[in-house]
Amino acid sequence: GQSGLFAQNAVSQGVDLMKANVAIVSHGHYEHSGGLSTLAQMGFSAPVVLHPLALRKRYSVQMGDGNGRRMQKENGMPHPETLSQLDVRYVSGYQKLLPGVLTFCLNSDAPPNPRLVGEDGCPDKFPDEIFTLVSDGKNVMLYGGCTHHGLEQVLAYVEYVLGVSNLDLFIGGLHLAGKSKDEVCTLAAQVEHFKVGLWAVNHCTGSMATEVWDNVFKTTKSSTIVLE
Repeated sequence: GQSGLFAQNAVSQGVDLMKANVAIVSHGHYEHSGGLSTLAQMGFSAPVVLHPLALRKRYSVQMGDGNGRRMQKENGMPHPETLSQLDVRYVSGYQKLLPGVLTFCLNSDAPPNPRLVGEDGCPDKFPDEIFTLVSDGKNVMLYGGCTHHGLEQVLAYVEYVLGVSNLDLFIGGLHLAGKSKDEVCTLAAQVEHFKVGLWAVNHCTGSMATEVWDNVFKTTKSSTIVLE
């Protein structure tokens, strides 16, 4: 997360974060990595997993004052020095972290987004985006972070490469904020064949896309899901 709010949420739900086996950073944006300083302050000793390119400089771009000027704001990892206080493990590609827990990165580039750029000013390709598949032998969950690579591409990888054709839970953002309703409905139709028991969409999904997802898939509207 962006701050240490996740730690307060864990306390409110009776979850002891110090018993966690691993912490996984989905990608190096500030709102997904800013909370690492809180983990360090807590004395978190389990491995913290991230892609080595999660540390690079990256920016968000917005139009300026009406004269076409662009405003560029850094949106990478805010406290990289914190990593020296944690047991950091760098992963890329396909990696089995624990029994029933694996991470993977897509080899393809994320669709170009002119608002999200790298240090060279070109659209960010998100090579550092990590997806996590968790199974207890009975239920299977996929955590998508922000799903910058596109939901259809990610689910296709899970189905055709990992051999998983049904998910009990998908949790994460779909990065559909700002998309038209037609675009969102088209995506919903494209992924409808992939059976997902429960969708928990949040963060960058956007209110309109969340409404579409609720209508099409009867997704949960709960803001809190505790995974035992």
